[in-house]
Amino acid sequence: MQNLSLTLANNLIPALTTVVQFYVQFAAGQSDPFAEAMTKDRLTAIVASRQDQLIQGSNLAKAAEQVFIQFQGASQLVIDNVRFRSSTPSSSFINPF
Repeated sequence: MQNLSLTLANNLIPALTTVVQFYVQFAAGQSDPFAEAMTKDRLTAIVASRQDQLIQGSNLAKAAEQVFIQFQGASQLVIDNVRFRSSTPSSSFINPF
């Protein structure tokens, strides 16, 4: 259970927060590409910049996905542990009947 909470607090939430913040900034940082005269060099620079940003976002999303997979594994361990404990009779409980 502790592993699950640590994975959630230390890994999953920060990873997802980073991805969301990146895409919010990415969307907010987009400017009108036609606000200035379009030249081949300017268009090439815009495309290169956006491609770099999308690669960065994709890498962040992949990292968050890996953290989610770890969280999923930790969750399954907790579920399996709870199921095992609930199916195993407790030695401290004595049935009086």
